[in-house]
Amino acid sequence: MKDPIHFLIDPAARLSGIAVETVAGPLGRIAFRRAGVTRAGQPALVLIHGWGCNMRFFERQLGTLPGLSFALDLPGHGASDPVCPDQLSLPSLTDSIAAFCERLGLSRVVLIGHSYGGFISMFAASKIPGLAGVVVLDQPLKPLPDQLEVDRRLREAREDVEDVRLAHFVRRLLRGKFTEPETARIIAAGYAVPRALRVGMSEIMYARVAAGFEKIPTIESPLLSLASSLSHDWFGGDYVQYLRAISPPAEHDEIPGASHYLMLDAATEVNARLTSWLGGLARPARASAGLAGEPIAEGGGPL
Repeated sequence: MKDPIHFLIDPAARLSGIAVETVAGPLGRIAFRRAGVTRAGQPALVLIHGWGCNMRFFERQLGTLPGLSFALDLPGHGASDPVCPDQLSLPSLTDSIAAFCERLGLSRVVLIGHSYGGFISMFAASKIPGLAGVVVLDQPLKPLPDQLEVDRRLREAREDVEDVRLAHFVRRLLRGKFTEPETARIIAAGYAVPRALRVGMSEIMYARVAAGFEKIPTIESPLLSLASSLSHDWFGGDYVQYLRAISPPAEHDEIPGASHYLMLDAATEVNARLTSWLGGLARPARASAGLAGEPIAEGGGPL
C-alpha cells in the first residue's frame, strides 16, 4: 500500500470529503457515511466492519463499488453512540442493522460484512425484507467439532482481546502486508474499542458457535464468501458445503496472499470481484422497483 492509513484514527474525521451522518437505532445513534449514486436496478450496499474496527476500514470500497454504498459504525464503535456491554447481544446487533436499513428507506439491500461483520450479516439477513444478497469477507466461522474446541477458541479469544495481547493478535492477522506506521494505526483502531466491549463481542460470537450454526436461518438470496488464500487454517475443506447449507447459491473465492483485512491491502482485487458479482444482482432498468412497486429512477427514487 502506498498511502498511509491515516483515516483509521479519528472517528469523526471527514474522509474523501464525505461527512459522518447518524441515524437512530435500538442501541443509540448509528454513525455512517454514504457515497455513490442510486442506479436503476442496483441494490444499496451496506458495509459492516469487523471486530475491533470501524467504518473507515471500508474507505477503499465506499464510492468505488457500483451504486450507492453506506459504511456504518456498529453500536459502541467509532462515531456511533457508546453502549454498555450488557446491552449487546446477537439480536440487538442484528436489529440495529435491520433498523438502519429501514430508517434510511433502503428497499433492496446487499449486506457486505468483514470478519465479525460477516457473522452479523448472516444472522441479520432474515431481518432485511429487501435483501438482494450477502457478502462475507474473510469470515472464518463454521461449526466446530466439539465443545472442547469451542471452549479452547473462546479461551483464546478472551486472551487475545486483553490489552497486553491485542497488538500481537492483530499483527498475526495483518500477515506482514502493511508498513509499520500502517500497522500501528490498525492496532490503534482496536484499542479504541473499550475492552469490555471487545470481550462481549467475542463471547456473543462463540456462544453462537456453541449453540450450533444450524440455527442460522436459510438465506434464500445469493451469498458470496471472499477470503484470503492464507486463511485455510480457518476455512478448511468443508466450508463451501457449510455455506451452501445456509444459502444454496453460495460461492466462495479466494484472494491470493491477502491479509485478513483484504479490503485494505487487496482492494483492487476485492473491488473487481465484488463489482462482477454485484453485476449479476442488478435488475434490468424496466423491471426495477422498490418493495411497494415504485419505479427506481437513475439518481433518485427509492433506494
